[in-house]
Amino acid sequence: QAGPEKAAAIEQSGGASADPSGVAAAAAHMPAPAPPTSPHGIQEEVPARQQQQQQHQQLASRQNLPGTPADSLWRWPPRHPSDPGAGPLAIPEYIQDLIRKDSSDIERIYELPSAEVDPLVWQYEHLRQFVIEFNLLLVALGDDCMPETCPKMTASNEWQYLCAAHRKPQDCAAIDY
Repeated sequence: QAGPEKAAAIEQSGGASADPSGVAAAAAHMPAPAPPTSPHGIQEEVPARQQQQQQHQQLASRQNLPGTPADSLWRWPPRHPSDPGAGPLAIPEYIQDLIRKDSSDIERIYELPSAEVDPLVWQYEHLRQFVIEFNLLLVALGDDCMPETCPKMTASNEWQYLCAAHRKPQDCAAIDY
């Protein structure tokens, strides 16, 4: 009944064993198991292989997995809308990827990616993206611009906007406008 646990205990104690067969001593001197190998027979570190698998899975699924560091979020390359496997949300994802990559490159963001993309769908998706980003601006202004703090929608002391949502245009708070 000499196993690896007994051999480890004997080695830790530094003492001799009462094992007459010498199995424990032989087990203590066995080489360590080889690290896992890749399909090509190259030895790899387990954490590095797990990290590569996570990166591959993230690129394949285009998801920010739990535990992803902030500087690694959305770090996949833009996928062209006509690429195979792009999916039904390919155009808005492509627009958002271009914005994340360089939001100052307006020409590239608005340029039709290929003749395969319907120009009306392209324009529609840009309008949707504008509404999404405008909503983020409204949420950000929500705490600072309230009916009490911004009672009128004005562009300067000379210009005041009237809300046309009523039968007769009237003053509305800027945030409600």
